Amino acid sequence: MLATTLVAVSGFSARAAGAQGARCTWAQASELGTGAARGLANDDVVVFKGRLYMSGMTSLGNEPVSYDGSRYRVLRDISAGRISSFPEFQIATGSKVFFTANVPGLGRELWASDGTRNGTKLVRQFTAGEGSTFFREFARVGNQVYFTIQRANGFQMWRTNGLARGTRLVRNFPITAQPQNLVGLKGKVYFKSKTAALGSELWVSNGTGKGTRPLIDLNPGSASSNATPIRAYRGRVYIDAYAGAGRPTLWSTDGTRVGTRAVADLDPQQRVSDPDIVDSTIMGGRLYLWVEDRIREGSSPRRTDLWITNGTQAGTRLVANTNARDFLNRTARPQTVASKGWIFYQSDEAASGREWHTVKPGASGGRTNINPGSADASIAAATPVAYKGSVYVAATSAATGNELWRLSCPA
Repeated sequence: MLATTLVAVSGFSARAAGAQGARCTWAQASELGTGAARGLANDDVVVFKGRLYMSGMTSLGNEPVSYDGSRYRVLRDISAGRISSFPEFQIATGSKVFFTANVPGLGRELWASDGTRNGTKLVRQFTAGEGSTFFREFARVGNQVYFTIQRANGFQMWRTNGLARGTRLVRNFPITAQPQNLVGLKGKVYFKSKTAALGSELWVSNGTGKGTRPLIDLNPGSASSNATPIRAYRGRVYIDAYAGAGRPTLWSTDGTRVGTRAVADLDPQQRVSDPDIVDSTIMGGRLYLWVEDRIREGSSPRRTDLWITNGTQAGTRLVANTNARDFLNRTARPQTVASKGWIFYQSDEAASGREWHTVKPGASGGRTNINPGSADASIAAATPVAYKGSVYVAATSAATGNELWRLSCPA
């Protein structure tokens, strides 16, 4: 068992108009070890059964660990001895947490755990011998996990309940048709894929080969709408799509063609033809969207602003000109998270590097200074998670290395 201490480092203020400043804090929340055996091995953090799961450098090497807000414990020594398994946590259902790990003789394969050592097991070896399997995306669909694998001649979609006998191939896809941005809702998974006849459009799967098909051609013919599932919200899947010049960007579907409809134009003044939605989060019963502002972006890196929607045109509007910079991670894994009425997000500024920022409708935001100066505190793919009233994320400083940090703002 590894003990840890929570040491407050500093804070940042966020002040609402006419109110006293709300003190937000950032603090190192972990201390896995000292010297070379110190810190987190990567930036993947997943919440499961009241604990945080991640990859940690321990006396056993780089192995899966869990954290309850005060103490760590090693889940299991996947690669016995000093050889590390380099786990990468992906997603959790109600009964299992899933991660990939590299084991001698097996390569990198998929594992699942119920949170106990004996309940942490290999799901299946997808690539024979010592060759590793290249996993791409994961999505939860009820108590199942859908995921994609890249092969030499194409891609595969699989589903699993965490047991070998409950793991099934859904469908093969050609190399030009990678399934992307998987989002689960009501027993089905929605994603973007491509055919020569339809271009890149919205697909749906019920977990069978025959039930995996294009749902709708939003940009008719072979032209692509690049219909990208964003998030499930209020019984519908919300989609970022280009359905032709001057047409709305935000769409939603209930899983049927007739139930697929335009929600809102995110560029009502028609300044650009296709503003991109690059991330989202849900707070207070509303869906918040990060939308690229191509007018102000100039050149790379791009800038994004915060929008809000309740699923209607009238309820969709810009809420904050955050001018956040460089949202690079455009997969289904989030870069932003909400806690206590605040949204936490990354922005890569020239003077401060990539740090964590806060925004709250009606209040001015703040910024951490985890890694002082212009060096980055966090990588673009770092996934923040809400846990016990705070936000936890892997972040790096010159003084601590890569550790778990806690970001908190008052309600």
